[in-house]
Amino acid sequence: MAVFRRLSSTHLASLLGIAFVSMMTMAVFWVMDKYATFRSESDAMRQAYVAESRADIRAEVIRAVEYIQYSISTAESRLRKDIRTRTLEAVAIAEAICQEHHPHADPEEPGRLVREVLRQIRFNNGRGYYFATRLDGVEMLFADRPELEGKNLLHMQDDAGRMVIQDMIRLAREQGQGFYEYTWTKPGAQGSSHRKIAYIHYVPCLDWFIGTGEYLDDVHADIQEEALHRLASLRFDPGGYLFGSTTTGLPLFTNGQITRGGPAILDLQDPHGAFIIRDQIAAAANPEGGFTEYSWRKLTGQTPSPKVSYVRGVPEWGWIIGAGCYVDDVEYAIANKQQALLDTMRRGLLHVGLLLLAVLGLAALMARHLARGVRQHFEVFGAHFGQAAQVRLPLRESALVYAEFRTLAREVNAMMAREAQAEQALRESEDAFRRLFEGSSDAILLMKDNRFVECNQAALTMLGDVSRQAFLDSTLTDISPEQQPDGRRSAEAAAEHVAAASSKGSHRFDWLCRRADGSLFMVDVSLVPITLHGDSMLHVTWRDVTARILEHDQLEQAVADRTRELQDANARLLALDQLKSSFLSTASHELRTPLTSILGFAKLLRRDAARLGDTLAASQSQACGLANRMVDNAAIIISEGLRLTRLINDLLDLNRIESGRMEWHDRLVDVASLAREVLDFMRGQLDAHPGVALSAAIDDDVPSLWVDPDRIKQVILNLLTNAFKFAPQGLVELQLRSDGEGGVVLQVQDSGPGVPPEEQERIFEKYHQGQTAITDAKPQGAGLGLAICRQIVEHYGGRIWVESAPGRGAAFIVALPSQPAQ
Repeated sequence: MAVFRRLSSTHLASLLGIAFVSMMTMAVFWVMDKYATFRSESDAMRQAYVAESRADIRAEVIRAVEYIQYSISTAESRLRKDIRTRTLEAVAIAEAICQEHHPHADPEEPGRLVREVLRQIRFNNGRGYYFATRLDGVEMLFADRPELEGKNLLHMQDDAGRMVIQDMIRLAREQGQGFYEYTWTKPGAQGSSHRKIAYIHYVPCLDWFIGTGEYLDDVHADIQEEALHRLASLRFDPGGYLFGSTTTGLPLFTNGQITRGGPAILDLQDPHGAFIIRDQIAAAANPEGGFTEYSWRKLTGQTPSPKVSYVRGVPEWGWIIGAGCYVDDVEYAIANKQQALLDTMRRGLLHVGLLLLAVLGLAALMARHLARGVRQHFEVFGAHFGQAAQVRLPLRESALVYAEFRTLAREVNAMMAREAQAEQALRESEDAFRRLFEGSSDAILLMKDNRFVECNQAALTMLGDVSRQAFLDSTLTDISPEQQPDGRRSAEAAAEHVAAASSKGSHRFDWLCRRADGSLFMVDVSLVPITLHGDSMLHVTWRDVTARILEHDQLEQAVADRTRELQDANARLLALDQLKSSFLSTASHELRTPLTSILGFAKLLRRDAARLGDTLAASQSQACGLANRMVDNAAIIISEGLRLTRLINDLLDLNRIESGRMEWHDRLVDVASLAREVLDFMRGQLDAHPGVALSAAIDDDVPSLWVDPDRIKQVILNLLTNAFKFAPQGLVELQLRSDGEGGVVLQVQDSGPGVPPEEQERIFEKYHQGQTAITDAKPQGAGLGLAICRQIVEHYGGRIWVESAPGRGAAFIVALPSQPAQ
């Protein structure tokens, strides 16, 4: 059995006798020892510096987090103390007003003064306000929602089903004062489940409880703002500072600057691709916090340096607080030590190099002999690989001497066998892909440099059975009309779609194509960039959607037809409304003409009957009685004619206001004098209402307004006439005062049965005749007086509303703001 020589054995035998091995080993060990000592000392310096720095930044972060947690723990007690103090201040104001009130004056006056004083008070950056509720559940003051004042809120519940007002009344009755917690709506925030704490205090002189509340969310927001400013200003050691962000990757503060509200930093990376904020969020998820490492620029340079940061979370706020230090500050001392080591190593290696030259000379002679044998083996391999390009033949191992080359030959033969198997599998895979490619009902194509280089049969069929040779190497614009349905040129649109697919990774759109016979069809196109055989291409898929587009167009046409029908109907309704207004104007004028004649002749009849009665009174008593009846009947005709005239005038006024044809004769008007004129006129009408007591309270400081005096007089007259109707046996009072801002407030109060809550808005609608709170009977009238009042008041930018409780009468209030001179 032949013994073959091993290449490794030959090489080892040639080098055993050479001292080169020993010397190189000694040199390597010497260098390694020096370098190991240097590494050990350097690592010790780094570890000491990093450990000290880590301890420092951890201590600073823990102190900051403890400060925040202490602030959070005191938030609720801080809230309770604040709202209790605010409530006691309001109670003191209310009690002082009650003490100054004269016992014989208006009993409602203290409540009104308390309500007006507390309504103006705001605190806590304008979000704090007072509320007051009578113990029967009627809201007396709701500064944030004045529309609820005067309404009974006993039924009001929060999201948990608590009867808020009933619970507060019970607390006021049983304890006189105390805290109450519930959930409520919050201005500027969604939902109604915001936790709120209120403090109420019972005021016996008013039979009210007064209170205020605060949302715990708002207190936390204030504390957060304080914490941001304090932590941002903290400094430690030379250049040390705190930074903060949220667990969702939003900035809070850094390096003395508050960055809250800035862009998200969740995906912030260092130059090595580390996600800085994501790593900090993961470390802060540990209750004890944690350290993170990354690279970042120093404040005094532009080159990124390694940095260690310690972060800790504040779960209650979703905050992360941290501080960091640069670990390469110690590298300056280490670099000096490294330079000294390099100088020593250079001198030692110089001596080793001289001896190495001699050793290399001897080794070269030995290697030359070995190389000759190796070259011969490589020539055998080269000749085999040259033949393998045409014919796959196994490599002959018998031609090789060294065992290593024989092993290599066996591996080459095995590799050639596996390659043949892989080629066979590839051919089978290509056949399967081609069958799938050609069998698809959708068109599949490949584009390179904006030209089609491959397609399946479905694409050729869609294009009108064109030949593959004629189609390939064409562009998308070659098989498209000049313009697409959106008006863009096909060439420009195609370039934009290709660019979109390249930038986004995929792109889908509708495209109008042209068949070989010139007919058009719509396809749904999908573009996906791919790499095939090292070339960048686009994988294109088409699907014919012409039928779907046609259905969509038919639906749009149906919608357009229906829209035109609705527009025509709306035009007809507008014409009918205009016809109604014209009819009202014409009918009113037609009614007024005979009414004028009726009233004229009725007055003549009454005058002649009165003269006849005076003439016959002395001699003929029967004729005198007849004359008196004629006088009474004529008076009835006149009264009813005047009432009908007022109705017609109201109809005309309302029609003019609504149609914009009312003429407004504005001038500077003394509203107080105008009110007194109306009062004098109404007192002259008291003979027809013997059970009504009319009084007035007109302040001396009522300002003048730039308004139409006839229209304002009409408002006052309508409100007083309305009060006479509903209080035929009682008190009617007119109040006029300044609103403190150049405007006036007019109030007509009656002692009638009141207006039900469900009617308090509807009574201002035209033609609506309101019902009283006691009976369902409807009063006389056409339901126009209050509607005209609202139109006039709103013309001047004012408001009119009613405040009423069942059985306690009604107060109609008009607020007119200051008007600029025209």
